Amino acid sequence: MYKLGLSTKSIERYFKENCVDYKIAENEHFELSKEFDYLIKSPSISLNDKLIIKCKKYSIKVISDLELFYLLYPNNYYVCVTGTNGKTSVINNLHQLLEFNHIFHYYIGNMGNPMFDIAGEELKNQIILVESSSFMLESTELFKPNIYVITNLSKHHLDHHKNVFNYYFSKLNVIKRMKQGLLINE
Repeated sequence: MYKLGLSTKSIERYFKENCVDYKIAENEHFELSKEFDYLIKSPSISLNDKLIIKCKKYSIKVISDLELFYLLYPNNYYVCVTGTNGKTSVINNLHQLLEFNHIFHYYIGNMGNPMFDIAGEELKNQIILVESSSFMLESTELFKPNIYVITNLSKHHLDHHKNVFNYYFSKLNVIKRMKQGLLINE
């Protein structure tokens, strides 16, 4: 986690409040060891980063804040929206629809509401609207939303993903874990 962005600071607060032992990697020269179970990747860090590659050598799982959140709160009802454009609009419309119908929910993710700002015991079995970027999704293996919406896909973030296949795969990878609840804007 070279850059302490909103999501990283949110996780750090959560860890402090819950007495979780952690260390922050401030650069690629951070000393890894087999004592680490996970590296929670800041969204802006590439999977091709030297530290991320070193994690494989030590069998350290590299996950996103979204994956960690899901591991801690697997029983919530997740509605995840992704795509190249339109994510925030769809999430805001869903939020307004649920709010209008007095259905309690949280909305978090890419639009600036860090996930771990809402973490806590009262979060169990809640509706969670998640706006997710490719940066969040590329480091998930277990995250399986109840409803997954892909607004659209076009070439984007190629400086981070290196090619369009990696970018699309980060968004489409979630599909293989789902049995139902997939919405794609063709």
